[in-house]
Amino acid sequence: MTKYRLAVVAGVPRATLNDICSGKTKLEKCSAETIYKIANALGISMEMLTEGGLWETKVYYVSKKGWIARAAGR
Repeated sequence: MTKYRLAVVAGVPRATLNDICSGKTKLEKCSAETIYKIANALGISMEMLTEGGLWETKVYYVSKKGWIARAAGR
């Protein structure tokens, strides 16, 4: 799923998602509603998204091309 598609599915502004993915905005500073929407769109819990961060869960990863995908073996 691209960042654009995630933004559409989650109902989160694309600029917000880009800021989160680039590190400009920390996930911890986002509203609970934003975290809920992103987690729901990814099919994961808010806890999984916030505890250790999206990039450290090893369930999903974000590449430099802007793709979010399931990691191998999960």
